[in-house]
Amino acid sequence: MRHVHVCLVSDQPVPNTTSALQLRPDHVELLYTKDKIEQGLRLEEFFKSRGMAVRGTEILPFDMQAVMETCRQLLDEYASCRISANITGGTKLAALAAFQVFFDARKELYYVDTYNRKLICLAPEQREDTITITMPILDYLDIHGFRPESHTCDLGPIIQRQPVTQFLAELAIRKPKLIGMLNGSFGVNRDVKELSYPYTLHLQQIREFSGLAMLLAKHGIARQAAGGIILPNIEIAQYLRGFWFEEYVYLAAVSISGVEAKLNVIGRWETRRKEEPKNEFDVMVGAENRMLYISCKTSNIDRGGAGREYLYELDSLGDNALGLFGKKILASARPIRDSYIHARAASMGIEIIDGEKIRDIPQRIQTWLKP
Repeated sequence: MRHVHVCLVSDQPVPNTTSALQLRPDHVELLYTKDKIEQGLRLEEFFKSRGMAVRGTEILPFDMQAVMETCRQLLDEYASCRISANITGGTKLAALAAFQVFFDARKELYYVDTYNRKLICLAPEQREDTITITMPILDYLDIHGFRPESHTCDLGPIIQRQPVTQFLAELAIRKPKLIGMLNGSFGVNRDVKELSYPYTLHLQQIREFSGLAMLLAKHGIARQAAGGIILPNIEIAQYLRGFWFEEYVYLAAVSISGVEAKLNVIGRWETRRKEEPKNEFDVMVGAENRMLYISCKTSNIDRGGAGREYLYELDSLGDNALGLFGKKILASARPIRDSYIHARAASMGIEIIDGEKIRDIPQRIQTWLKP
């Protein structure tokens, strides 16, 4: 028997995708209000790409009788089919209208509890099923309106650099000022793209930097030179300028069983404007249809209002991409001493991991995973 699944569209697309992927209907009927048409179109594209037939119907958000009539028409149209409905989304009145019509018709009614991974059947019988499907990170971002264009796929260089990455992390914990000195070796506000390669990076002659140069040479990443190191290309320059910390956080994330992690996800926000805004996510961690975004910084966050700027950027990106149960983390290789930044982050629901606490990143992610 053909299975038709009805979904009420809202700002949160995960409940809709969850129920459809779990129940695997042949056809999905999307009911959306005028202000949710774009979200409805994204879901339509998503379901079609997975072999489901889809149709969208616009409904009035606060006209209960009109929504009920639309649902009755669906019952008539698909009278010979198995019909189920997910009432997690939509306005309260629309959800109530759909519930009443499908409940009276003794059809399957579902509510999605994303946080506890439960697909709750409300009628005709009551039961709770564990949600077994998992949304990949790139798909998750896509249904939230962010179109991924690239991410770091070649993990070979990251593994090659791992001993150096660990060395730099320990250096940041023990002597954070040296990270500032390393960043400053490239020149204040100088873009590494402007440098000519191979490029000789001059470092202060101290024991820690000598050890760094030896380690880079040992693992075939860069060559030692008098008073510094010779960087072969822009990739290694970007790595030493701060990307090493993104790799450190990424490696910490992938060490945890049961999670997916993506590094340096670049893409564009789907908008009606001619120029779609472009953004980059440093480290994304996905598990159980929830998303964690970690913004990674090696600069001095206490200086010149940088911390406030980072918080606002993280808050804006996170709200758009993570969904209702997402988590935002600002990870700083150097300790953040400004109490205002900590207080402001807490008020925005942003967790800070800084200084020596970066060793605890796997444990912090595991804590987030627990319901």
